[in-house]
Amino acid sequence: MSWQAHVILAGRKEAKLIAVQQEINSIEGQRCDYVVMDVRNAKAVLEAVQAITAKHGCSTD
Repeated sequence: MSWQAHVILAGRKEAKLIAVQQEINSIEGQRCDYVVMDVRNAKAVLEAVQAITAKHGCSTD
């Protein structure tokens, strides 16, 4: 079975989020796409959501 998950990792410390991403990849075998963002940066959050919805053919309107 082949599947791909899109995982959003949001928090304050990007380095810790990247460590979580690497841990998940080691367990799941690179089957996840990631977006890592600092939740205090509203522009980064908006851009991440727009990129994800564009990739999956959804609208942000």
